[in-house]
Amino acid sequence: MRAEVVRAALGQRVSPAFAVVRGASAPRFLGLHCGSDNGHGHYRPRRHASTDNRNPNRENPGNAIKHHSRVTKGTDLEPPRRIAVLGGGLTGLTTAYYLALCLPNAKITIYEASDRLGGWIDTEEVKVQTPDGRKGTVRFERGARTIQAQNRVPKWDDIVFYDLVTRLGLKGSLRCTLDGDRVRRFIYYPDHLVDVTGPILKPFSQPRATLASLVDTYRNFASEPLFKGAIPSIWNLLMYSEARQRHLGPGAFVGRSVTKLLMRYVNKSGPLEGPRPPSSIKNPAFERLLKKDVSVGDYFTYRFGRRDLVDNMLSAMVHGIYGGDVWQLSMVSSPFFRMVRPFEKTSRHISMNFDDYLMMKRVLTVGGAPYADNPTLTTALEAGKSGYLWFRDGFSTITDAIEASLRKNPNVTIRTNEPVDSVRYLSTHAIGITTATKPKQPAFYDKVVSTIFAGTLASLTNNQLPTLAESRAVTIQLVNLWYPTPGLNYPHNGFGYLIPQTVPLEQNPECALGVLFDSDRSPGMIPGGIPDGDTVPGTKFTVMLGGHLWVDMPPEWWPNAEEAASMAKAVVERHLGIPKAESDRAVASTKICRECIPQHSVGHLQRMQSAHTELETAFHGLLAVAGGSYQPPGVLGSLRAGFEVAAHVGKSHFPQEPVHPVGDTGLYRFTKKPLLGSVFPEHLPLRNSNRNASLEETVELFRHLP
Repeated sequence: MRAEVVRAALGQRVSPAFAVVRGASAPRFLGLHCGSDNGHGHYRPRRHASTDNRNPNRENPGNAIKHHSRVTKGTDLEPPRRIAVLGGGLTGLTTAYYLALCLPNAKITIYEASDRLGGWIDTEEVKVQTPDGRKGTVRFERGARTIQAQNRVPKWDDIVFYDLVTRLGLKGSLRCTLDGDRVRRFIYYPDHLVDVTGPILKPFSQPRATLASLVDTYRNFASEPLFKGAIPSIWNLLMYSEARQRHLGPGAFVGRSVTKLLMRYVNKSGPLEGPRPPSSIKNPAFERLLKKDVSVGDYFTYRFGRRDLVDNMLSAMVHGIYGGDVWQLSMVSSPFFRMVRPFEKTSRHISMNFDDYLMMKRVLTVGGAPYADNPTLTTALEAGKSGYLWFRDGFSTITDAIEASLRKNPNVTIRTNEPVDSVRYLSTHAIGITTATKPKQPAFYDKVVSTIFAGTLASLTNNQLPTLAESRAVTIQLVNLWYPTPGLNYPHNGFGYLIPQTVPLEQNPECALGVLFDSDRSPGMIPGGIPDGDTVPGTKFTVMLGGHLWVDMPPEWWPNAEEAASMAKAVVERHLGIPKAESDRAVASTKICRECIPQHSVGHLQRMQSAHTELETAFHGLLAVAGGSYQPPGVLGSLRAGFEVAAHVGKSHFPQEPVHPVGDTGLYRFTKKPLLGSVFPEHLPLRNSNRNASLEETVELFRHLP
């Protein structure tokens, strides 16, 4: 049964030097097997005078940074010599890798309860046979399979990914779509797949395709029940009443009349306005939400004036991100919160968190190499035109490479099949860890970084972290299916589809969250072609079952492997019209991912603030946390979390940087208001128009940055 049963300013006041550079470039060669053309960049700097003459930090942006920094306990101590990392998943491996890089003399021990490293990233190779007797292998992704490059947003979480790919020599294994490639996405509602990709908007290069796409989109929009209430919802969003603004506050782009909105783009006479300091950017909605959190569903229902789009579309999106309930998850802690961030009073600015920019600078300065000699910068530039990225032989490529690198390091010890039993604060400079295999022989460490689920950590600390004990996570059962017949999902080729909470029970009795079309990953692949990593053709799906729809189901009621395979086959038979005869020939593999996606429910920010205090009180800065229980979910969030906590522990490696936003506990960022500001998009390195710049242009841009 269903559940009833069962988102610069570089965060600082920007100096005039930062307003000098305006990069513009033509596309350049992308060396990541994406099939792009050669090109040359053009760099034409332009000066813009700053309009803020009252800012005392304008000539020295570091003053603004230092004003917002805080040193937690242990900052003035010597770097730790013995470090333990709890958990050998993606976050734990990334943490250990950068700890070894920043502190080459430190002894690092990784504790992993299972018999393998990699966590929820797990590529399985399965032997199959086609109907004509041809034998081969296919690869099933039992976790993350792609990432999306952040080329158009003022965030650089993907820079850690590029750094690892470069350092580990994985560029040759990387594959991608181009940024302009149209990857179709679907939502299943109420009893069929609906294309929600959006129209092709290339009127000059593809006029006929654009016109046809607009016509199809209009028909789809007008006829599909999925879009019921969309027009009044969008109208309410754009035409926010003054009364609502006073109650909740203007959002990122609402509260403006259509005329004013258009005039901001049309009225471009006179010089461009200079970047604004953070203090000039106000948004009552942003401030109010920081004080009193609401659910994602409640927030957008209020903004839309009705709940149709929330029920039918937003709940499906949340299923794909969290596997969670749109009416329970925190708006402040969700990816949607960037929509509420303060925007400048001109359309030519965007809002950015300074911590995001500073993190990117740290990654590019690991090892002390200048920007011009940093191969990671080259990789990031080569990926400037990419959309989705994956590895030819599966996403375990990156975790396997990190593991191999760590095993070659004599200062790193990896202890698999070693579940930790307790974590105790023993003295000013030590934490004791015991394991199930050595319960009476504690090991002592100067620093411990936990990347395991917050609830599990709380159970190891003798009730000293009660806030983390309240953490909740959902369990998802993944079923990988391979059919020997290619193209069974035609004409619905694309990324896959998600299922909203409002789909009738009779259309989703298996409590499926969505289906991924793994065999469609390679763009433009001809029917019958073979996806990367496989040796035989076929159709591959990944069916996701459970999530919050199983929250009331006791574990003993969860389906076993055989039952889950039958349920997954039934889902694609009913939703995609796959014949039963095809299902009989399918090869299935299942994996139960227990508590794999922590749920950031309403009040997550406040709980993390409390957890920060508890960690400081109980462990005096010697225990830090990182991972999906605290930071945003997904591969990029995990990589950033691992890098940042390692960068702080090895902070002597970054003496030029006064701010370490995660602090000694890993949660210090939650205790301070985000330091935001606005900047011209053209000023952001590796983003927007600068993502296709040459290496020389990008290095020149960095020279003008604070």
